[in-house]
Amino acid sequence: MINIMKAQLYQLKRTRLIYIVFVCVLIIQFTTMMGEMDFLNSTITAGKYVAENGTAVAFVSLIFALVFTGEVCGADFGDKTTNYELMGGHLRKEVYFSRAILSLGIGTGGALILNAFPVVIACILGDWGNEVRLLDIFLRYLLSVFSIARIICEFIFLSYIIKNAYIVMATGVVISLAGSGWSEMFPNGSPQYTGMGSLSEIFNIPCWATYTLVGEKNIVVYDAALSARNVAGTILSSVLFGGLFLLLGYLYFKKDDLN
Repeated sequence: MINIMKAQLYQLKRTRLIYIVFVCVLIIQFTTMMGEMDFLNSTITAGKYVAENGTAVAFVSLIFALVFTGEVCGADFGDKTTNYELMGGHLRKEVYFSRAILSLGIGTGGALILNAFPVVIACILGDWGNEVRLLDIFLRYLLSVFSIARIICEFIFLSYIIKNAYIVMATGVVISLAGSGWSEMFPNGSPQYTGMGSLSEIFNIPCWATYTLVGEKNIVVYDAALSARNVAGTILSSVLFGGLFLLLGYLYFKKDDLN
């Protein structure tokens, strides 16, 4: 399995599409952040930016993870690389899980880097502010690892069903661009039923407005603290559904004739 992973990494280093998508997402994140924030007047801090735009930032970052997964798990069906690996004596579980591990490791890591990038730049150019606690946002980023990994597992399954990398990539881009609309599917709770809804809920920070007695200044208060119920629900649902789709993908690939 290690040899297959090394071969995949060597091939990915020469795949321009991965680099193009990563850079494009970086540019989108940076330009969007610069457009939203006014650093000269300090009207929006980094904390307020992530509190108001965290869901959109997370879903744009997810594009890289799903494109990467489609490339790793689906591209080799076109040139029959998978068939050659099996003919070379590799077991199907080695072929399957080597690609799954790469997709989960690099896909999740890349999405986290892209997700944190605009916030880090905003902190460097401005300041964090006092609207939300940094620890609360940091914990939300950690929790998002489970949702991202779950979504990747679902797209690993999809890749082995469809066997076409470009269809999987296009599906990932469309679903990611749907963004915060996923949380609206469950207005009364239980967004953990879908991976997208779970990720949307993590960065959906409740807020309310109040006014000062002097100057009638509008003050927005954010509640970024995570409840034990949300944490447990996200982790359990991500492990359960992510593991289920990963297993279903392997069972399908194990019986597939690869034609």
